[in-house]
Amino acid sequence: MSKSVGIIISFLVGSAVGASASYFVLKDKYEKEKDEFYEKEVKPARDEYFQKIKEASEQSKANIELNREAKEKISETLGDLNAALGYVTESEEIAEEEPEEDHLPPIPDPVDINGSEPYFITADDYADENGYSKQSYVYHANGIVINDNYEPVDDFEDLVGEANCKQLSKWLDDRVDICWIRNDNTSVDYEIQLADYDFND
Repeated sequence: MSKSVGIIISFLVGSAVGASASYFVLKDKYEKEKDEFYEKEVKPARDEYFQKIKEASEQSKANIELNREAKEKISETLGDLNAALGYVTESEEIAEEEPEEDHLPPIPDPVDINGSEPYFITADDYADENGYSKQSYVYHANGIVINDNYEPVDDFEDLVGEANCKQLSKWLDDRVDICWIRNDNTSVDYEIQLADYDFND
C-alpha cells in the first residue's frame, strides 16, 4: 500500500515540476513574442500616427500664415485703389486721429486681482523665463480650439477662463491675430493664435 502511495506522490510531484517548467518556458516565449509584435507592428504604426498629427499641425499653422498674408494683400490692394480714386476710408480717418499700434490687443484688467482667475498678459510677459510651462493653441471662429498635436482642447474654457473666451470671440471680429493668457493656478502661459475661419475648413 505504501509503495502505491509513493508512486502516486512521485507522479504528482513530477507533474507539478513539469507544469511549472512549462509555464515559465511559455511565459518567456510569450513575452518575447509580445515585444517583437510591439516593435514590428505597434511602434511603427504609433510613430506614423504621431508624424501625421505633427504634419497636420504644421499645415494648420502654415494655413493661418497664408490666410493672414492674403488678408494683408487684399487690404493693401483696396487701399491703393481707394487712394487712386481719391477715397478716404473710415480706417484712414481713425488712423489720422490715433497712431497705429502693433496689431496687438489691449490687455484687459484681470478679472480677479488676487490671481485666482486666468488673465491676459503681454508678449514680453509670455517670453519671460518665470518657470511657467508654455502652451500654444489655435482658436477658430467656430469656437473649436486645437493644440500643437492638432487635437481639440475640450477643457479650454476651464484653462483660460470663461470671460477670456468671450473676449477672444470679440477679438476675432477685430482682426486680432494673437494674444497671451496666464493661469497662475496651473502655472501655465498660453499663446493663442486667432483664426478667423472654422476648424476643418
